[in-house]
Amino acid sequence: MLFALLYALWPPPAHAAPGAAVGADLEAPPVTWGATDARYTVTIPAEGPLLVTLEWTLAGTTPAWAELPLAGSGLVVRSATGPVVAGPAGLFALVPPSAARGGATIRVTGTLDPTGQGAASLRVLPAARQRVIVDAPGLDVTVAGAHDGWLAAADTLALTWAPRVTTEAPPRPATPVVHAEAATAVWAEPGALISQTVARWKVVRGAVERFELDVAGLEEVEVEAAGLLRTERAGDRLVLSTRAPVKGTFEARIRARKAVSGDGEVPAPAPRPVASRVSRYFTVGGAEDGELVPTGGPRAVPARAIPEWGRGLSETAVVSAWQGDTPLRVRLANYAPMMGPETVIERAVLVVAAAAEGRALLRTTWHVRNERKQYLHVVPQDGARPMTARVSGEAVLVLSDGTGGVYVPLEKSVETVQGLLTFPVELTWIAEGEAWARKGERAFELPAVDAPIQAAEWEVYLPRGVTAKGAVSAAPPPEEEAGAAALQQAVAAYKRNDFTTSSALLETVRSSGSTNANVDRLQSNLDVLLDDAKDKGGEASVEDDEEAEDVATRRVRALANAKTITLQVEQEKKAEEAKLAYASGDVERAEAYLEDVIALADDIGVTEQKESQEQDQRRDDAKRLLGEVKKQKAASGKASAEGGARPADDGEDRDANGPVAGFELEEVAPYGDELAEPVEAPAKVDASAPPPEAPAPVRATRAPAAKPAPLRTPPPPPPPPAAAVVALPVLTRPTTASTTAPPAPESRAALDVRAAPLTLAMPLGGDVVRVTNALLPAGVAPTLTLPYRTTGDPR
Repeated sequence: MLFALLYALWPPPAHAAPGAAVGADLEAPPVTWGATDARYTVTIPAEGPLLVTLEWTLAGTTPAWAELPLAGSGLVVRSATGPVVAGPAGLFALVPPSAARGGATIRVTGTLDPTGQGAASLRVLPAARQRVIVDAPGLDVTVAGAHDGWLAAADTLALTWAPRVTTEAPPRPATPVVHAEAATAVWAEPGALISQTVARWKVVRGAVERFELDVAGLEEVEVEAAGLLRTERAGDRLVLSTRAPVKGTFEARIRARKAVSGDGEVPAPAPRPVASRVSRYFTVGGAEDGELVPTGGPRAVPARAIPEWGRGLSETAVVSAWQGDTPLRVRLANYAPMMGPETVIERAVLVVAAAAEGRALLRTTWHVRNERKQYLHVVPQDGARPMTARVSGEAVLVLSDGTGGVYVPLEKSVETVQGLLTFPVELTWIAEGEAWARKGERAFELPAVDAPIQAAEWEVYLPRGVTAKGAVSAAPPPEEEAGAAALQQAVAAYKRNDFTTSSALLETVRSSGSTNANVDRLQSNLDVLLDDAKDKGGEASVEDDEEAEDVATRRVRALANAKTITLQVEQEKKAEEAKLAYASGDVERAEAYLEDVIALADDIGVTEQKESQEQDQRRDDAKRLLGEVKKQKAASGKASAEGGARPADDGEDRDANGPVAGFELEEVAPYGDELAEPVEAPAKVDASAPPPEAPAPVRATRAPAAKPAPLRTPPPPPPPPAAAVVALPVLTRPTTASTTAPPAPESRAALDVRAAPLTLAMPLGGDVVRVTNALLPAGVAPTLTLPYRTTGDPR
């Protein structure tokens, strides 16, 4: 210290520069110490001096004493750490030589009075890096020469400050963010459209206790939800208030109704959640007496695209599915009920082969157009007993009313674009009567049925040697109308959705010259379905159609699609088997199964409505997986020139579309028996046992099961066997024709009638009389009276 004081007071030589050591030949003394880092922390209180904390990190190059000026004289020191001394000029650091190895750290805390209004300044030791930290709440502070709190080798710490002036509004709480999704099922009821919706709101940010729905045009809106406090409707908005703010998910179920009249286009009654982002799904169901036809809106998707929580909402069968926020528009297409009776007979044909001794064989054929009737009640003339009964060429089990009449089970006529198809109901009888005289009148009574007849035809083959007015020479027994068998096969193929075979059979019918109106009716359906098969493959959009389809066309598809349920189940099974085979590495089986899935998609897709995407999606998925299977097959080197064999389904002896495989029904010899008398109490009777004098019938026997055929549409079945078994349990019923199905009998007995269908191949030598009547009401048994005379020996 003494040396330093003497050096400060001792004047340097005149030729030496200020600060130069005496005798140093004008060279500056070497720098032995310096500050590498400095940190200045300043706190500016509302009143009083500034609180200042100064920190330096010193480093030396050679061991030597050093005296370094730290801060000016304005700082009032409160604490100091390190070799700090004070002098008139301020604070100094006196560093010994021993500290040169590890350096030195100095920390000084004190107060500094402002130099003026909002200003303060202090001389400081410069450092290589100088950091300034100012804590001044509510003040805008400026540090001279500072950039982002750093100084550049400054020897003065100068601050100015002023009260902060702010014009910003206080921060508002964050706005809640809500997303929503909804699934709506729409179906029709008489005079109204009904919808059921599941709406789900997800609160992404914040908490919400009010959720809104857009219910424009909806009536009778009902809401169910857990935690719901109340609902309020204001115009087209329905507000749902919860008991407590919701931070997660809120779900509500809404049922709504919208009255409709006529068949115009209307928006589907689908409530829409109000949110910042909305996802919507729709399913369209059927109607009791019509169909709900989509006419515009979002894109069609397969039903699998509907999320799990949005399924099962419709109370009717789902026809189509849709996805998108665009409102769905629909048109209610009503099926107009057929005016008049539920069952109509377009043509009735009675063929009588009479013998001179009085016995007659009768064949009655009714061409029936049936909409919803279960039985046809037939009451023949007295003394006639039934022999055989067939419906659409197949033997059927009929029920006796106990007084000679029978109930014949009916099938529903096939619906076509041009109307209902007719089907033949054929019964054969044996009638006993008096022997024919040389001259007189003979009455032939057509069996009465409980359905109106539009036209009736009589063909009476007189005994040999007998003639009547209008009689002509009998030609050879008339064969079945040309093309009738092929037409029945075409109808049968259509019923099992084999449309290609049905169309080919219709060509055969036309080439035979048939004039049956059923040909054009059935062709109208095939035109719809086969044309759809050509057009299938493009993405469906209800807006692509230039004009809406008629109801009959859509119903044709709907009825055909309803018969593909078994195929759809089989397709699902094949798809799962293909995935399992592919996962296990069995590419041969996977390829075969996928080809079946694609083939089924082509067959089933023909029957879908144009907006349906079910089979399109299944086909695309199967083709995509089939491509991967073929790549793996090619890569593994297992591909063969002929391809893998189609896997057989173990345990199956039924073709997907055809009859049970491995069963044969043998013919039974013709036989007839009298009607049994009814019994008072139920009796357990073996209906298949023959009468005492009858040949024993052959039971249906099971042949060895055949290997299941590939899943394809089977060929048309062969014609029915020439012999059939008809059992007629006897019922106690009124003799008048009834329009209702017979109730369960209180007593019943078994009757076996086994006979071949009447072919009129018996020797006939007499003339034939043909008469036509028209417009016969239900329940009437018209009688044909023939005046006759013998022309020779009637024998």
